[in-house]
Amino acid sequence: EACGDAVRNVMGCHLAGACPQEHLDITQWAEAANRHFLRNPIAQRLPRKFKINFSGCETDCGQAMFNDIGVVASRRE
Repeated sequence: EACGDAVRNVMGCHLAGACPQEHLDITQWAEAANRHFLRNPIAQRLPRKFKINFSGCETDCGQAMFNDIGVVASRRE
């Protein structure tokens, strides 16, 4: 959506699916989040220009921690 109170963008790591360090290809998760919030009335209750980002490994190439919601995949030992 172009303006108003909405999710500004859902982003992911630019190396999703190709990163040698990734634990999970986040592409499908980012696409699902985008579909969920697009034209969803609940998005109007979020702060302006709300940003969501996904990263497939702890390196955080997608810079998920700089966004309103950041999801970083990790592996349990």
